[in-house]
Amino acid sequence: MEVTGRTKIYRKDFDGKPAYSRRISSQKFENGQKGAWISAFENVQFPNGTQIADGTIVDITKSFEAVYETRKGEVKRKLVVLEWSQTDTSTDRAYTALTNDDIPF
Repeated sequence: MEVTGRTKIYRKDFDGKPAYSRRISSQKFENGQKGAWISAFENVQFPNGTQIADGTIVDITKSFEAVYETRKGEVKRKLVVLEWSQTDTSTDRAYTALTNDDIPF
């Protein structure tokens, strides 16, 4: 399945190499009612040599989902990114801060 769009990338370094992930979330539905939000981190694989800072928002234009096996034998999913661009988060916000005048209570 191809995955595109904006996502926030988290970075951790292990043995001098970066490991990237993103957070995906969904709302539970139980007995036809909306429930609590649940989330998980999904590993993200970028092309070799890619250096992305922790917390960077990227716009993925070409990627696909895949799976891998851990050292413990567990099968987990990952997102393999082929093409992407970094978004300018300073001017590209989907929200604005509220002031005390905006709050109705």
